[in-house]
Amino acid sequence: MQRQVLGLDIGGANIKAATADGTFTQARYLPLWNQSFRLVEVLRDIVNNVESDFLAVTMTGELADCFESKQQGVQFICDAVLEVARSPHNVFVYRIDGDWIQPAQCGEQWNSVAASNWHAIATIAAASNPNQSNILLDIGSTTTDIIPLNSGAVVPHNLSDVDRLLNSQLLYWGIQRTPICALIEIADLDNRQIPLAREIFATTQDAFLITGDTTEDPDCYDTTDGKPATRQYAHARLARSVCECPTQFSIQDASTFAQQIKDRLVSLLDDGLSQVIQSMQQPPQQIILTGHGNFLTDMIELQLPIINLFSSERSRVAPAYAVAMLLEQHLEATH
Repeated sequence: MQRQVLGLDIGGANIKAATADGTFTQARYLPLWNQSFRLVEVLRDIVNNVESDFLAVTMTGELADCFESKQQGVQFICDAVLEVARSPHNVFVYRIDGDWIQPAQCGEQWNSVAASNWHAIATIAAASNPNQSNILLDIGSTTTDIIPLNSGAVVPHNLSDVDRLLNSQLLYWGIQRTPICALIEIADLDNRQIPLAREIFATTQDAFLITGDTTEDPDCYDTTDGKPATRQYAHARLARSVCECPTQFSIQDASTFAQQIKDRLVSLLDDGLSQVIQSMQQPPQQIILTGHGNFLTDMIELQLPIINLFSSERSRVAPAYAVAMLLEQHLEATH
């Protein structure tokens, strides 16, 4: 029977969607922490834009601080999905062990579905090359995942975010939303060691606009000052991070500062990769890459072949695409 599965990855800042056949992909910015009331509206718009028989759901948005607890966040997200679903019985929520449950079960089993999206990508990545040990590297706008894979299996037994933080399988930084002041303390500019202001004046997105690793988006206002994501405004935001007037902060200063930020992320990535590899029983043979921070891998110390798991459009919504494919496989096996 021909069926269409739509995957939904509902995060704290972005909602990602993709069909199992990859013909539809979409990423929508939605800051749950202050716009959770819009979740049903945005989900309905996505669902109504594509014909689908089943919804596959994964999430990380339950951590948003508009919720009193993760359990409340999971329940809120599941209720929103049910409100827009064409058939509530055809909604499946992905568990962190690779199984599925119905939304009505998520209130009691919230801990099994919270922050489960990394496992969906890792399961697809492991199956793509089942005869060797590899590493899945997913560099996103907010977080980076480093997942060991062994002979077609997802290795981690430390499934909670806390455990994954402790083992460097979850690095809580990304290429867009991470505050600069959380990454470095000193900017080395014109032979001066300038301490950064501990204020959210700029994010990694500003650094990569200056380096040219990400493209300008004049329609994007998801920035620290609410002004467009362009090099001009990124330059000003970086200047403020060292308490400098933007008119007195040269293009060279901005470029030097941005490169230092990039170098810092590469260093953190090298450290994370090293720790994860030390925990593996067999050394990895290659890095399987997804997300949209691919440009950082050009500078890492680890000399391994790198392959892309998905095309660029599907990689941007990788958790949604992965969970859609997994539900389609599950339905084929059980129906």
